[in-house]
Amino acid sequence: MNLFLTILGGLLLIPSLAGVAFGAYMSTHPRTRDSGTLFALLWVPALAAAGGILLKDPVTFIVGAICFLVAGATVYLSGRVTGKPTARRTTSETPQTPTPNTTRENQKQNGYRRTAS
Repeated sequence: MNLFLTILGGLLLIPSLAGVAFGAYMSTHPRTRDSGTLFALLWVPALAAAGGILLKDPVTFIVGAICFLVAGATVYLSGRVTGKPTARRTTSETPQTPTPNTTRENQKQNGYRRTAS
């Protein structure tokens, strides 16, 4: 039983460390800074749960697992990690909406809707 818990704790520890490292890497880029920070913070309780399994401490495991579930629900309900990144405009000008003729012309220029020759 001890060997099984050690292997299980080690197998859970590896993806948890990878999650924290990936979130920290994501938070270094300006476009994904908020998502990366939230993603890294999500995996910190998973590290505690994996440590609880490795140390065979049920209290640490239960607290870590509950915190991981709460953090996961927060990320899911906020939709910040799975949502599309928002485009940040540098100018205050609003873009003009393209007309159907302009769109067709652009598609022909870019090679879309070509006829077979």
